[in-house]
Amino acid sequence: MSENLEDKILKWIGKEGYPLELKATQILRKIGFIVGQSINYLDSESNDIREIDIVAYKYYKVNEKWVTFSFVIECKSSLDKPWIAFTSKEERLYPDDYIIHRNANNEGKRFLKKMSDEKPLKDLELFKLNERTSYNLIRAFTDGVDVTYKALMSATKATNALVEKGNKTKDVYRFFFPLILINSKLFDCHLDLENEIKVSEINSTKLVVSNSFDSQRANFIDLVTLDYFEQLMTEYYNNIEFIIKEFESEFE
Repeated sequence: MSENLEDKILKWIGKEGYPLELKATQILRKIGFIVGQSINYLDSESNDIREIDIVAYKYYKVNEKWVTFSFVIECKSSLDKPWIAFTSKEERLYPDDYIIHRNANNEGKRFLKKMSDEKPLKDLELFKLNERTSYNLIRAFTDGVDVTYKALMSATKATNALVEKGNKTKDVYRFFFPLILINSKLFDCHLDLENEIKVSEINSTKLVVSNSFDSQRANFIDLVTLDYFEQLMTEYYNNIEFIIKEFESEFE
């Protein structure tokens, strides 16, 4: 029996990765985020209009000021091809940089710089790095198109565009966190003390992308599997609620 049109459409939708985006949206709304899908942004390098899969955000009114936290999410379907994160324990950034150099508009940057020494903020999962931080990604068993690089660029450029747009509004604190969501296995790859390559399955990692070799500035991007996504985003949501309550007086 030939495949009917509905089955063909379902197969095509699955192949294109749309179910991952729909599942992520459902999870985020369940947690309490407001979710926008297929959000357009201006690519500052090419001057083209591009699209990011999801922007999930939460906003608060604090001391007559608006405070928003946004997660800029690129979804990548890769059921049969695991992603590999190359990691290291070496750190090129100062501890305060993990907070200071997060993506935020001008008001948000001032808040992060002022609060960068606060241990309660440093201890939040939202700002902590893993014991091993990632510095590069690949997708296994593939040739040709570098899907991981495209995902990184999409999340980074969309976040940068939203930061720039956020700077056009005064008296609003805006914080942005880029994230890549995959529905495949994720593995850590590194050299051990004996210079042997070790590979182990993980559920998330934080990628540190330095702007240049001699620069202390960096972008921090979460990479998380679908199986762990709800747990991680629930923790991030609770972190945001904590920030609003703990540092209420600093939003002025």
